Amino acid sequence: MVRYTGQSAEQIALAALLEQLEDFEDLRISEARMSDNPQFFSMEEAMFRLGIDLEKDPTDS
Repeated sequence: MVRYTGQSAEQIALAALLEQLEDFEDLRISEARMSDNPQFFSMEEAMFRLGIDLEKDPTDS
C-alpha cells in the first residue's frame, strides 16, 4: 500500500487511526442523541412516514 499511495507507513497508520477515532466519535454522538430521544422507528416505519415507496416504479406516472 505504501508504494500504491506514495505515503509512508506512518502516514497510512495515522490516517487509519484518525478515521477510527472519527467513527468512534460519530458513534458516541449518535448514542447520546438516541438516549435524548428514545422514540425509535423501524426502517419500514420511517420510509412510510416519509412517503418513500421503493416498490413503486419511478417511471410510472
